[in-house]
This record gives sequence, structure tokens and C-alpha cells, in this order.
Amino acid sequence: ADCVPPPETCNGVDDDCDTVIDEGCDPLVWVANSALNAVQVVDPAVGGGVVATIPVGTNPLRLVFTPDGRELYVPNQGADTVSVVDTVTRVVTATIVVGPGPRSMAATPDGARVYVACTGGQTVSVIGTATHAVVDTLDTGLAARVLAVAIRPGGSQLWTANDGYLRVFSLPAHTVVYTSGWTDGFVASRAQFLPDGSVFWASSGCGCCGNVQRYSGTTYAQLSDRRWGSPSTGLAISPDGSAAYGGYWGALGGCSGPVTLVRMNGATGTVALSAPLPKPWGGAVVSPDGATLYLASHDDGLSVVDASTLALLRTFALGGMAEDVALPP
Repeated sequence: ADCVPPPETCNGVDDDCDTVIDEGCDPLVWVANSALNAVQVVDPAVGGGVVATIPVGTNPLRLVFTPDGRELYVPNQGADTVSVVDTVTRVVTATIVVGPGPRSMAATPDGARVYVACTGGQTVSVIGTATHAVVDTLDTGLAARVLAVAIRPGGSQLWTANDGYLRVFSLPAHTVVYTSGWTDGFVASRAQFLPDGSVFWASSGCGCCGNVQRYSGTTYAQLSDRRWGSPSTGLAISPDGSAAYGGYWGALGGCSGPVTLVRMNGATGTVALSAPLPKPWGGAVVSPDGATLYLASHDDGLSVVDASTLALLRTFALGGMAEDVALPP
């Protein structure tokens, strides 16, 4: 197939049709914008901005790349579909009907399957990436919405965070291996493992009881439960697993305090640093070198933050509502 080079100057295309980043360039950040029903590709460097806008379905809320970076999967919660985007041509190549209310997603390490949490029910749609079709539907067996999913590094387990429950399935057999109730009031909306699979992190909105919990990736034991007293924000783990980034929305819905970004120790959960931010944020991702944090700052667009000091470096107004951010592998 012919390669179509991206329009920006800082990236090119190699002989195998892979998008590559020139050394010294900021990586392009992909943003799900629910109000525009689109994915925006943003150059986050000084003087940068939106370099591409890709129309998808209604109300896109999350972004997941396949491990080879060739495809981006986008759940359209308002349309009960998932859009598949070719990351080189930047066009939608498939639209897949899934269960009701798709939101959180996770791709297997081999890139063969993408698991989609369907918040309108208690199911997970399993997409085969080779066919761009649903190949299985996983019923959690719980009378609770599936809100977030994560695959343990190595690909041996799927962890599903549900209203009030954690349920773990073996892969690829889809056998239930563990079920536990969450701490009271926990409604997990984002979940992620440390790169070595030792700790499972989950963030909860849950009104003024917003919190972040940590569980052992091997014994399932709860390691910590940090309550913010305000809706919890997004969640991001540094590539080396040394840091986890979260926070809370402050005075929202009768809660108290400022909008706050928090850096925690990835292994212990201890708070290392916190800093106020001007606007609430949702999705977050850390740059490959661990130096920069990118935030989907809702109506403020894309925020670029120094990961070591938590200083806000710059913000790109995107219009609409930024829900999630992602970087290609």
C-alpha cells in the first residue's frame, strides 16, 4: 500500500508505512473530542496546534492504539459503535457495532483483540482486529455496569472495574478467576497497571467520595485507598512505572477544594507532589521519556505539564470537549 505522509514537518513515514518521530521532536498527541464527534491530532510543541481532525461517531470518550501503532480504536458512546482509524492516512477504515454505551478499552499485547467496556450494561465486547468485527461478548455476570477495563501486562488477564465490583478473567479463555467488592462508594472510571503488572490502579469519580485505589496484580489484595473528597480525575502511569498521576476536580457538585494534579509513587502510592490547575481534566498520558504529561482539560483543550514539577507549560484550545489523550506506541 502507498504511504501517505502526515502533513506536519516533525514526523515522517518510513518504508514500512509506519509513522516515525524525528529525534528531538515532540510526539503528536491524539485527543478524543466528544463535542466535535472527532479525534484531533495535536502538535504540542511551542507554536504547535491541531494538525488534523478526524470525524468519528457520536460522543467519543476514549482512545486506544494497537501495540504496533497502526490503528486507533475510538469508542463512540452515543452511537454504540467503535471507529477504527488508520494512523497513517488518518481516516476511519471501519465502524464496528458493539454493546450499549462503549467507553473504556484495552488492547491485547499481540494486538489481536480489543476489549470494550459497555457501560450501558454488564458486558464487554471483544473485537478481532484482523476482521474489525465483534468476535465474542463477555458477560461479567454482575448486576452492575462495566466502567473500565485493563489487561495485565503479558496478556494473561482482563480486569474489569464495575459498579461496586472488581472481576478478573483469564485470557484467552475468559474464565472468571477473581471477584471482589470495591471499597464503599467506589465507581471506577479509569484503570491501568504498572508496566510490570505488579499493581493495578483504578480511579473513581464517585462525587465527593472520589478516590484512587491500588490492588496487587498477583494476589488481588487492596494495597491502598486514597480519598480525595472530590471527584477523581484521570489516571496516567509513567513508562517506567515510577510515577502515577491523578488528582481531583475540587469544588464540583458541592465538593470542596481546588482542581488539583497529584504525582504519586507508582509502587507505593505515596503522594510526592501536588499542584493546582485552572480547569478540570479527564484523560492523561505521559511522554515516552517521562518528562511531559499531557492532559485532556475538558473545555480548556490540551494541557502540557512538566511531569517533574507539575508546572503548566502551555494549553491548546481545541473547541468542544477534550475527553481523552493518547500517544502512539
